[in-house]
Amino acid sequence: MTTTIGMKFDGGVVLGTDQRATMGHFIATNEATKLVKLAPHIGLTLAGSCGDAQILIRYLQAEAKAYAFGNGRPMPVTAMATYLANILHRAGGTLEVHLLVGGIDNTGTHLFSFDSIGAMEESNLTATGSGSPGALGLLEALYSPDIEEEKAVELAVSAIKSAMRRDSGSGGRADVMVFGAEGCKHIQTAE
Repeated sequence: MTTTIGMKFDGGVVLGTDQRATMGHFIATNEATKLVKLAPHIGLTLAGSCGDAQILIRYLQAEAKAYAFGNGRPMPVTAMATYLANILHRAGGTLEVHLLVGGIDNTGTHLFSFDSIGAMEESNLTATGSGSPGALGLLEALYSPDIEEEKAVELAVSAIKSAMRRDSGSGGRADVMVFGAEGCKHIQTAE
């Protein structure tokens, strides 16, 4: 019951979510955090159980810090993605989450999606959650791999808003993070 999106642009990655949290058909809040910075150059979107996602986020943030301390350099995005896939696989599908991880490192831009049993897929464009069909329709119609950052942010916000109009599990504001050459930017829109 959410909408999360990720897309690569020319020089970075945009991650976005809505902010509605539901409990069945009850809207618990329109200010939930579903977009988290795992490291200065890596972000995560979450769909599914908030409790399961919060545990994973703590593990991933701790691993990113430990990797940077032990290796003297930031954790590569692919290493973070592999670590997450291994955790999900070991949990055997008991963690009810569908996650996106994206970021930029010295090898380029990366965007991964995961299911609850640890299957990992890298792509240029993806969406998860109950609002993903509405978001993907707009994204696939207007996206190109050479899209510029400003247009990518506009497209992300438009796709999330489009999903919110048709999906009762998506609402609140569009919440967007941009990972690029200048670091991380966090953007929240008006409701």
